[in-house]
Amino acid sequence: VEVQVGTALNGYGTVHLDNPDVTVRVEVLGKRAYLFTERIQGAAGLPVGTGGRALALLSGGFDSAVAAWSVMRRGLAVDFVFMNLAGAAYERQVLQVAKVLTELWAHGTRPRLWVVDFEAPIAALRERVEPRYWQVVLKRLMYRAASDIARRTRAHALVTGEAIGQVSSQTLSNLGAIEPAADRLVLRPLIAREKREIMDDARRIGTGLLSERIPEFCALTDQPPAVRSTRGAIDAEEAKLDRVTLEAALAGAREVRLEALGPGDLRTDYLYVAEPPEGAEVIDVRPPHLFARGHRPGAVNRAPEEVLAGLRGLDKRKTYVLDCSFGTVSAELAEVMQQFGYQAYALRAHGGAPEPEGTGAA
Repeated sequence: VEVQVGTALNGYGTVHLDNPDVTVRVEVLGKRAYLFTERIQGAAGLPVGTGGRALALLSGGFDSAVAAWSVMRRGLAVDFVFMNLAGAAYERQVLQVAKVLTELWAHGTRPRLWVVDFEAPIAALRERVEPRYWQVVLKRLMYRAASDIARRTRAHALVTGEAIGQVSSQTLSNLGAIEPAADRLVLRPLIAREKREIMDDARRIGTGLLSERIPEFCALTDQPPAVRSTRGAIDAEEAKLDRVTLEAALAGAREVRLEALGPGDLRTDYLYVAEPPEGAEVIDVRPPHLFARGHRPGAVNRAPEEVLAGLRGLDKRKTYVLDCSFGTVSAELAEVMQQFGYQAYALRAHGGAPEPEGTGAA
């Protein structure tokens, strides 16, 4: 085959065996021959599901998604657990990441994602634990929650996106204090990798654009965290917490079948709220004359194009609720804001005008 191909090509140019400009490759399969000049490296690895089952802690960021993909690549069937620290908009963003991993890389398996509401455990942690240990104790609680879900899914191991020294809780001493909270093997496929390498992989596997828009919610305080801790010190801090709080969160864990999750599910269930959450900023996007007739207490009036133009200047630590007459324009704006990493929602239309407010109301 090589002689015949070389002979045929010799009529079009000079053949250089030692230093060719182009190498023509031939793949013969049955009665067909395929000619090509470029070989593209695939993901390689082992068939998904041949290596056992694991549960990946998924935050939606670059690291956790790439870590999950890395063990899938080695043949593990992976389910996901998500500890929700910031509401429905955050959950929607993480579901999108999990959906991409499922659609592109989990062929032949049916991954599930478990959602655990961590609002109450975090409130208890803030109230009782010394602030410099918040990050480490939070990771312990996540390990305990993940271990509980792993028992339900019969997973043999937990998978995390931890890498040495990437954040304060990922020093050797802190990881040593965290790990005893897990009741099974903890896999850390990214442990010695650089952030740049992880981000490159995220873009290659299809999760990069989604992950870069998700804010960091695990940073619970602006105070300097403990970069070195001992198991004894963390045991003492965690002992201040009531186990009932975490058990209640786990009792309310929800299971999402990722293969059945469609675009409509990601829109309807995660864009709308019946009432603004406490502390949310309400942005009324109706025309000024309708706003003047009546609006929700504390609402500010902004045109839709004004909201979009000032998008990058908004505080991602705040929650925003968009309000309009029929819930259509507000939903479109909320969806755009969520895609840019904001905790934004549309207020459900109730079919009636809002209560008048202030002296300007008609």
